[in-house]
Amino acid sequence: MGVQTSSPLRIKKDAPNVNTYVAEEALEEVVSDDVFETEDENEIPERSSVIQSGWSAAKKAVANASKTYTADFKFEENVQLIKFLSSEPMSFLQHWVNRPGKKSFIGWDGDPLCRVGNKPEQKFAFTVVNLTDLEEEPQVQLMVVGVRLCGQLEKLNADKKTGPLDRPDIYWAVSKSG
Repeated sequence: MGVQTSSPLRIKKDAPNVNTYVAEEALEEVVSDDVFETEDENEIPERSSVIQSGWSAAKKAVANASKTYTADFKFEENVQLIKFLSSEPMSFLQHWVNRPGKKSFIGWDGDPLCRVGNKPEQKFAFTVVNLTDLEEEPQVQLMVVGVRLCGQLEKLNADKKTGPLDRPDIYWAVSKSG
């Protein structure tokens, strides 16, 4: 039994399981033209574990990336309501470059910015949910803090009254001062 076609084929989602052990006569009934659908080679699947190539694939990836990008949490003078998603920080080195556009860059020991004399600062990040705007969906954001605020958060995390930071029954009201 052979299937010949000039287009790639894929098994339809609602097709019977052709990987089961069946008699050859029954297999011919299962593997018929209605089991396969013709695949368009220019179509980009919504979800794929395969690396895609081409400008249309790149444009679609950019569009999807902007939808799922985790925004940075910005401290404001007005109080914001947040919920920590984890009680432990991620730590990293961050360079700051005064230039138009993106100014902060992740660093590592001996990176190119270090070699030209730009010294990175130690930073810490916590994943939080910003619940401030009740009219919009809660947003998952990345709260990046320095050494001093990280130390204060560590104390709050260790305190029996307030810790751990991601305790289910505690929400945090935060604001910027000074």
